[in-house]
Amino acid sequence: MIPLLTLAACAATTASEPSLGRRPAELIDPRLPVPAASASGPVNPALASKLGQLIADGADGARAFDALVAEAETHANAAGPAHSENWIVAQQSLSALEGARAKTTTALAEVDAIASARIASGAGLTPSDLAAVEAASNAIRATTDRQDEIISRLAARLGS
Repeated sequence: MIPLLTLAACAATTASEPSLGRRPAELIDPRLPVPAASASGPVNPALASKLGQLIADGADGARAFDALVAEAETHANAAGPAHSENWIVAQQSLSALEGARAKTTTALAEVDAIASARIASGAGLTPSDLAAVEAASNAIRATTDRQDEIISRLAARLGS
């Protein structure tokens, strides 16, 4: 009786077992060339408009930041020992620089969020939309990287 139960157990199937049939990927002939890139088409107009606005916001933030750099450098050069009056003024100028770059960093975060939101929603990005998002991100990131370098240089000068 036990051999029949064992044999019956081998014949039973459940829905959780994987199929041993060919998977869709195995039906593709590996000798066929893979296309280099799919057709990109135009950038989604709404996306292009939003990215343009974010690039403009980043540029506005850069102008506000750049307007304060010379003053911050002057104060950093004049800073005395830590906690002296001149050092505190230099720290305040450094804080003003960090505040002025907020518009640029916010624009960069919003560009990155656009791509994430489109992918998370399942809408995805066409190759041209992805290229536009990457170009906007790279443009704004170049500005924030420059701002980071200036802030780091001045902070190091102040011993912060």
